[in-house]
Amino acid sequence: MYGLSVSKRYADTWDTEFKIEVDPFKKLGDPRSKYSPNAIVKGSEEEKKYYQIVENKLKDFRKKAVDKLLTQKHDGYVQGKFTRYPFVITFTIDKKNFRNLEGIISFRNIEKRVKGSISDTEMSFKTTEYINDRENDHLGLGTQYTFDLENQYPNSDLFIGTWEKIDKSYGITVIQLD
Repeated sequence: MYGLSVSKRYADTWDTEFKIEVDPFKKLGDPRSKYSPNAIVKGSEEEKKYYQIVENKLKDFRKKAVDKLLTQKHDGYVQGKFTRYPFVITFTIDKKNFRNLEGIISFRNIEKRVKGSISDTEMSFKTTEYINDRENDHLGLGTQYTFDLENQYPNSDLFIGTWEKIDKSYGITVIQLD
């Protein structure tokens, strides 16, 4: 702390005035009582606990959404620059290794098997073989579908990801949970 001190003598007494040039108390902020009881101080233990609770809720949401995704039939679509192809997809989990998934994706009258994997943060699968008709199949086999599970919107019924064909064409994929 520094400032300017001016002292003046009047008769037998000194009158001293001190003016602070830089106020050290300005950086201290406002007292906690000035804010609502729900306010959290940045860098505090409260903040750490709060973010841990939020992260746990998001993990719980992702788990419930993935469980729902893997136990029912779902509508969705793939979209490129100029076209949108609706599909229906059903997944099953490998009973020996819960990280492996298989399923069937149906585009109108074209059915294909998909195989892939799922982790806490990502789900990806690829079309591997035709089950039936392959005429007019614009996507072909080997199309890779990827979903970043950490960035799914809480309380959303959509899984949004990407697709990419062997020829490097790509677009978005959307799976509707209900």
